[in-house]
Amino acid sequence: MAGEKRYTRIPPESTGDRVYMIHTAEINFKNGGVSSGATYGPHNWQIGDMYDIAGFGMVHVHGVYDRENGTGTLSVHYSEADRNENNEPTDNSLISLDGVNVGQVDGTPIDLYIPAQNIMGFDNPEYGWDIDKFGAGLTTFYEGAPQITAMGNLKINDAKLLASYDFSKSNLPNEFVNSREGGSDVSNVWDPVTRAVKLSVGTAAGDRVTQTSNLFHSYEEAVGMLFVMAVRAGDTGKQDVARNWGAFDTTDGFFFQIKGSDDNPGGRTTPTDPVGTGPGSSLRVVHRFTFNGVTKNHEILQKEWNQDTLLGTGGGSNPSGMKIDVTKINTYWIDYQFIGGGRTRWGVFYQGERVVCHEMYHHNGNGVATQNNHPLSNPSRPMCFAQANYGASSPSASEFYAFGSAVFVEGITDPLKTAQQVSIDYQSKLFGSPELKPYWRTKQTRNGSSSFFPALLKTGSYNSQSSTQYAFSLSPKQFLLNPDGTEGDENHTVYQPLIFQINAHDIATTSKEVMEARAFYGCTMRGVEYKDNLPSTPTVQYEADGDHLGHIVEIGRFVIDGIGQFSFSELSDNFQYGTVRNTSDQDLARQLQPLTEFISTDDKYSTGISRVKIKIGPHPIYGINRHSFSDKQPVVIREVDGDQDVATVLGTTYTGNTAGGSGYASSDKVDNPADWYFLSYVSLDEAWLYNSQADIDDDRLTRVLSVDDCANLQLGDKLTVTSTGATAFIMKVVCATAGAIAATAMSGATKYQIVTVGNTDFTAVGATINQPGEIFTASGAGTGTGTVVAISGTTGNVAICGRSSANTNYYNGVNLAFTTDGGGAGNITAITTNSSVEGLEPDELAKDYWTSINAIEYNTDLGMGADVDLTNTTGPTYTGLALYGNPTVRATWTFMNKWLDDPIEDEDGDASEVKPNTRTNWNIFWRERKQ
Repeated sequence: MAGEKRYTRIPPESTGDRVYMIHTAEINFKNGGVSSGATYGPHNWQIGDMYDIAGFGMVHVHGVYDRENGTGTLSVHYSEADRNENNEPTDNSLISLDGVNVGQVDGTPIDLYIPAQNIMGFDNPEYGWDIDKFGAGLTTFYEGAPQITAMGNLKINDAKLLASYDFSKSNLPNEFVNSREGGSDVSNVWDPVTRAVKLSVGTAAGDRVTQTSNLFHSYEEAVGMLFVMAVRAGDTGKQDVARNWGAFDTTDGFFFQIKGSDDNPGGRTTPTDPVGTGPGSSLRVVHRFTFNGVTKNHEILQKEWNQDTLLGTGGGSNPSGMKIDVTKINTYWIDYQFIGGGRTRWGVFYQGERVVCHEMYHHNGNGVATQNNHPLSNPSRPMCFAQANYGASSPSASEFYAFGSAVFVEGITDPLKTAQQVSIDYQSKLFGSPELKPYWRTKQTRNGSSSFFPALLKTGSYNSQSSTQYAFSLSPKQFLLNPDGTEGDENHTVYQPLIFQINAHDIATTSKEVMEARAFYGCTMRGVEYKDNLPSTPTVQYEADGDHLGHIVEIGRFVIDGIGQFSFSELSDNFQYGTVRNTSDQDLARQLQPLTEFISTDDKYSTGISRVKIKIGPHPIYGINRHSFSDKQPVVIREVDGDQDVATVLGTTYTGNTAGGSGYASSDKVDNPADWYFLSYVSLDEAWLYNSQADIDDDRLTRVLSVDDCANLQLGDKLTVTSTGATAFIMKVVCATAGAIAATAMSGATKYQIVTVGNTDFTAVGATINQPGEIFTASGAGTGTGTVVAISGTTGNVAICGRSSANTNYYNGVNLAFTTDGGGAGNITAITTNSSVEGLEPDELAKDYWTSINAIEYNTDLGMGADVDLTNTTGPTYTGLALYGNPTVRATWTFMNKWLDDPIEDEDGDASEVKPNTRTNWNIFWRERKQ
């Protein structure tokens, strides 16, 4: 008779009353256990785990007697179905755990019955008092069971909130990155109807969209982590479509997953046993882990969950009675231990109670997933929502909605308070006197545009003694270093700025100087070259030679009178907004930025060479028309909706790159470089496109021409080679100093170049400024100790920018005649990129941002016509094209300073002394949580 394993009878058995009993079975095993000689061993039987018996199903092991000779006895509970149907395992059946055979059934199981003297609820005698292995009874409160933290503590107060993500107003683009691969059906948008992030994919295999937090939430040793999230799916499950949500990224984590549908569920990689069909086949919980560079997913189907299946069947396998509907909004949670393996729990909230659905154990060698390793390579996890097609789905696009999430550390600890404190001391000289810092080197842009830089050179009046000056930048490295110095994991360290201390003093007199210090986040920079890390800051690099084009976010400004201090910790000390960090999903995150211009032939600086130039539209985070992809960043060209049929928008043939390579697409590390173009910033919103970073570097490397006559050469003049037509602008002229004469020996109406200034005021006799290298026509003899050289007939070296041709068109072993639009003429006797002439060393010369001879060409690189000029100047409707690539990976702090005392006028409006030269010391303190 069905159900006999749940009771016994008072004699006579045929007619007696039934007495409720708890059924257990003793199964003898062979060829297993801890014995090293066992066929399916050695294996340490785990009490509390679910084992699979071939041809029978899952059993719960609650007792073990192992004779350690390959045989023994297991005390097990059957499933409710097997108890009701009187099913039993058969002799010789294989016993397995997570797909690995660990023994065989030996003989026929023995049924045992334990008297069930339950203190039970009125509604259901199955709901008895639960006694644990220590003999303690389960205690509950009026509104449900008490909450227990991941580390086993009774939760009596709120955990510490690390981050709260509310998607009711936006998809938080400044806190999340997203990956989108596929056509126009693939999108990550904020949906005003549901007030949630709507993730959509089409029907094509490989379509993917994600939403991943940049913040990796810091795990504290011996304290649990809790992730809470609200989501719903657009359907109950669709063949070849996977939806994931939880604490994970591409390498590690814990998450919920809908994989396929119950009728057509997706397979699982670990364990490898069949999934089957029917209720509970598509919804699952997943442990993702990466060991030795191999990533695996350990997937547990809903119908196999060991605490509550949420299938709505009630009874011991579904004590909550909840039947979950994934198309309805639900609150899910995940908490985990980490140190020593620990335990992971997945659950939901139902009718106000926290329901545990499944527990997974990683300690003491449990499970094939971890053995003697931690369950995660990095316990600090981001929040992630993802949807992808692992095959060609049908019949329509798929949708997935994320409503919000929160992350807690289950203790009173603050990860920032236990983070390492780090500081850097950076010194720089800020030159007020233009003769000590030539105006051609101080700042190459003004108001975000460098289009008139050569003309500024010609004026001789361009210096930065009273403007805001770029000082330096700090940025986390993209990758951490291994102990052997090789490149290691992605750097997801969390940095908390604490204090900026600055002092400024006159170099000569050490007197205090008044200045304004400013700190920015994410400035638009080009030509950045980060220096090797300092011993005290192994994860942070600095740079001081980049060209600052424009600000993005100002995070601090303060005035110092010789010395000053700005404390960030007093303004923002929370984990979410008081810290900075690199972006997440670095190898697969992608974004789109629309274009407002796409011109196939543009000669930006009238150099005589035309190349493809683009102009970008709104920044995807800040909305302003500024670059979101970094300088030298890999990108491809797509339609603004993500489709790759660019030729339709252009109205002409197009064979350029639209797909892009896989893997990293950052300026630090580039996979498959032939599949990308590379940005070379022109201004805040303009750029050329290149085929390689090496081509950009080559164009930016300033060339130096040796000439046989410096007469009439002036900064900013356009130089033309007579025989080849090659052109360039003169950036700097250094004449030979042989034959230098004293300023007192100068003659009127003669052109000279200043060699040394001494105490001579050359501006009194015709010079624009007192600067070595300044060329001027003297009005007469000077005074003082300065020296000059007459440039007529004098050899020299000329730094050029804005070249229109390759090196050989300026010099190819034969002297080439040249002229300038300022009346200069002579012969070029050599060209070099490694000049040793004082003042023309490569690290002292400004980069050449005006040459584009290596940029891509419309015909050979893009296969398109020369008549394409998609330009929009009338409103928010863009050309239909966009740049597509990896978001800028590195977080960057940029520091600038500005003199507040006016070096030009005094109190009476008269000219004052030139601003003195100043040394500044920047002491910057921060906490960093390496993870």
